[in-house]
Amino acid sequence: MAAAVNLNATTIEGQLIEILQIMQNKENNGEVTVNGTNNITTTENNDSATLSGNFSITFKKTVNASGQLVTEAVEYLTPLTTG
Repeated sequence: MAAAVNLNATTIEGQLIEILQIMQNKENNGEVTVNGTNNITTTENNDSATLSGNFSITFKKTVNASGQLVTEAVEYLTPLTTG
């Protein structure tokens, strides 16, 4: 399980950008990705000051002890820490 990550942004939009940057940095580090996975792609447009991109996260579904369906992301970045 990944360790908690402290974010600096005070808005949800800013936190999303931070999370995407952290995940892309980890994807670029072959020591922490599974099979060189590249699930996050982003493009910065400095003219319009926008960030756009795509993501794909593998998930699994299980049934918990109460019979409820639980959806969980499959971890592929280990360890997930800032930097």
